This record gives sequence, C-alpha cells and structure tokens, in this order.
Amino acid sequence: MSAVYVETREIPLGELAKYPGNAKRGDVGKIRESIKRNGQYRALVVRQVDDGLVILAGNHTYEALRQERSATARCEVITCDDQTALRINLVDNRTAELGGYDDDALVHLLSYLDEDYDGTGYTKDDVDRLLEPPEFDGEDEAGGDSPAGVGEPVVAYQIVFDDETQQARWYAFVRWLKREYGGAETLGERLVEFFDARVPGIGGADR
Repeated sequence: MSAVYVETREIPLGELAKYPGNAKRGDVGKIRESIKRNGQYRALVVRQVDDGLVILAGNHTYEALRQERSATARCEVITCDDQTALRINLVDNRTAELGGYDDDALVHLLSYLDEDYDGTGYTKDDVDRLLEPPEFDGEDEAGGDSPAGVGEPVVAYQIVFDDETQQARWYAFVRWLKREYGGAETLGERLVEFFDARVPGIGGADR
C-alpha cells in the first residue's frame, strides 16, 4: 500500500512520537545549528495512526527542534500500513548515505559564502580540505621541476590568487580539464586543447 498524503500543518511537538527502533544516528548538533540560522526548511513526515502521530522521516530534526525549545514542527501527515511505514523510514535514512558529491561544484557553491559557513554543516577546516590542490598523477602541473616530457623544454608560471574564491575556481577548472581532456598528459596540453576548442587560433604552439 502506497502512502496517502493527508495534509501539511504545524503540530505541537508533544503530539509527535519518534519512530520506534529508528536505526539512524544523526548529528543533532549540526541540525540545531541549521535551525538557528535557517529555520525549519523541511517538513517532518509523520504517519497518522489510531493513537497519535509517528515520525517516519525527520526524527533528528524533531529532536533538534525539541532541544531548541520549539513549540511546533511543520509536518506532512500521511497514512499508510505498517510495512510501508517501515520502508519509508529505512529508505529515507539509506538514500541520504548513497549519494555523493561533485567536489568542484561544492567548492563553487561554498565560495559564495565569504567564509560564513554557519548553518551549512561545513566548517572552515572542511573547506580547506576541499581546497587542497588536486592530485596530478605524478606530474607537477602546478609549475614545479618535473619535466613535461623527455627532451622537451619546460616553461613554468606561478599563479597568484587574490582570495580563496579564485583559488577554488582554478582548482575546479583544473579538475574539469582533466576530466574533459583526459587524453592529454599535461595541464599545458589540456589548456591548449581547451582554447583550441573555444577560441580557434590562439591555442597552438605555432600561433
């Protein structure tokens, strides 16, 4: 039996019960930080049963709201059978773990916050780790002493960034180049291919 939507409304916390045996252990502290900064932006999913309302998804948001002394929580109320309720609880917890991140896109988004990461779940240390230079498979594409190839001349440049935003976007660009032009061995070759594809006439070594 699929779940049936009933309504969305504010419900006093005292009328809600956490899902019995919920196996997920969430970071209530981080959720509290988000609530303080952003408010409750996502409704709890609660099942309407004969003797009350049971939270199927959002048990840790409920706990964070309780610790923040909120009187109510915004809830989407549904009806379903016991098996569907169990499946909803399990899949809501599991799908949150199965996804991944495009680190370059993440860095790009975080760069707009001017180091004010309050309420995002990220800290400056997290962002610093994301900003670490990408690995270059043994070649020094950042401009070190490794040769571009046997017998080939090397011209090295040092890039100076004005801020972390510029640095983050450069590293994101370098990673993108590696994905798009993986057949090229060096950063220089990838840049040439990139410019050849977009601005014909300036990328080649003889131009």
